Amino acid sequence: MQEKGEIASVVRMPVTEKDLAEDAPWKKIQQNTFMHWCNEHLKCVNKRIGNLQTDLSDGLRLIALLEVLSQKRMHHKYHQRPTFRQMKLENVSVALEFLDHESIKLVSIGECCGLALRLQKSGYRLHVLPRIASPGWV
Repeated sequence: MQEKGEIASVVRMPVTEKDLAEDAPWKKIQQNTFMHWCNEHLKCVNKRIGNLQTDLSDGLRLIALLEVLSQKRMHHKYHQRPTFRQMKLENVSVALEFLDHESIKLVSIGECCGLALRLQKSGYRLHVLPRIASPGWV
């Protein structure tokens, strides 16, 4: 038991293969949290994300999210109904160019999360970190 004024030490668990697995519980929690955050902002434009990997792949929901958060329109035209892979990639490029033009930096992009935005200029901040907490704590 701790005495008043003592600082608790944090015990870090070693990272195991289970913690790094694609279906690790902390990854699911993080993805669901990010998806819920996105959906809260996309409500006002009647859009929704159900699967991060597939629903952001054509660039349309990403563009919508950036427009909602920045309260600005895209600087370039984009494909409203992308059917080919090239059209989808162009839409994602439009979103990335918008971030660059607005001096918004992408941070913490890693294989576990896929996307992390730090919307510094507009005052919005979203950090998708490699872990919300140590896997042993979840």
